[in-house]
This record gives sequence, structure tokens and C-alpha cells, in this order.
Amino acid sequence: MKLIRALKTYLRSKFGGSDVSRWSQDESLHPNWDERTRMLGRGIREGERVIEFGAGKMALKAALPKGCKYLGTDIVSREPGMLVVDLNQLPLPDLGTHDVEIFSGVFEYLNDVPSVIAAVKPITSRIATSYTVLENKPEIIRRRGNGCVNDYTREQFVALFTGAGFKLVSTDTWREQVLFFFEKN
Repeated sequence: MKLIRALKTYLRSKFGGSDVSRWSQDESLHPNWDERTRMLGRGIREGERVIEFGAGKMALKAALPKGCKYLGTDIVSREPGMLVVDLNQLPLPDLGTHDVEIFSGVFEYLNDVPSVIAAVKPITSRIATSYTVLENKPEIIRRRGNGCVNDYTREQFVALFTGAGFKLVSTDTWREQVLFFFEKN
């Protein structure tokens, strides 16, 4: 099964598109991912406007401080109030402006990461994201088997954001993933 997924992922990385069939299945969402999402949301302050890309079952919403405004987006709608947004299909719809953007387990599945960063930059001042850097999972066939369509080192991933006008504020780790916290310069 992993080999078939790896082949499909390879083709998506070459020709674009998203794995809608995989992400349409609730069993594709692992409950332990909620911990990672809550870790990414730790810096959110009371009353902030938050948009979550790849919201899954919207676990972040329940963990937000008082008074926060939340917009959950994902490639498929699973929960009431969720907006369907496919980050592999730009341009983005009008999403308003937000204080913080959360990307928990998203950038690995994007075909054109620099274009997505450029598209979301105007609507936020901070981004918190996870990413499985190449140093932590170097086997390309394993990455493709997990659905990853890109392979950035830690330095390359940070450079995508700094080149787009963000500065790295801090990092943390969750399992084999690095959690990055960026602010606009």
C-alpha cells in the first residue's frame, strides 16, 4: 500500500493536485496530531484572529484562549463552519485578515510552497507551522509513502519564509517534526 501511495505522491509532485481521496477519509486523521496542533497554538493570545489551514477535526478551536475568532480550513469539509481551501489550487479565496496562521502537517503536501507562502503573507502577521525536515526523515521513498511531495532541509524551509519577509522567532519539536514560529519583519 505504501508503495502505491509513494507512486501516486510522486505523480502529484510532478503534475500537481491534492490527495483529496486520502484526506476525505476520517481514518487518515491521526488523533495524536491534535497534540502537535495545540503546541503550534501555544503562542496565540486572547482575542486574536486565527486561521488554521489543514484544520482536520478543528481540535485547535477548543484550545484557543478566550475571545479568539477562529476560521478552520481544509481540503474537504468535515465540521460545520469549515471552509474548503485547497492550497494546491491558487489563488486563495478571500479569507480576511488574521493575527496568526496555523499550518499543522500541511506544507509537506504542497506542490509549490513558495507560492503558498506568498499567497498567505498578506493576510497575517504570524505563522506557526510544523514540517518534517529532510534531516529527520531522509528516505525519499518513505516520505512519498507518507504523502510528502517536497523535501526541504531545515535551512531551506526557513529560507523560504525569510525570503518572503518573515523572521524565525523560535522552534520546538514534536516527534520527528520541527515546529517553526515566524513573524513578519
